[in-house]
Amino acid sequence: MGKNNFSLTDQNLEHLSDFLNQIVANSTQNQQIPDGAHIFHGSADDLDLTKANIRLASQVLLGMSLGYVEEAPLIMVYESTYDKKI
Repeated sequence: MGKNNFSLTDQNLEHLSDFLNQIVANSTQNQQIPDGAHIFHGSADDLDLTKANIRLASQVLLGMSLGYVEEAPLIMVYESTYDKKI
């Protein structure tokens, strides 16, 4: 993997941690996410991360279509501004 992949992974883990903390605190959001869903992050403050995750989601969707990735819902969690998720 190249250096950019590690950066993308680090950014995703950081955002996932924040998101999971919010989910634990908000049972209504928790109930809206299907079991086994692939969760991707988007942010108005980080266009590069958003684009990379859209590409990654596209690859997962292609894999599901071709049968080498198990079918599951795709969820995009998008922050319109920092600390404000929609």
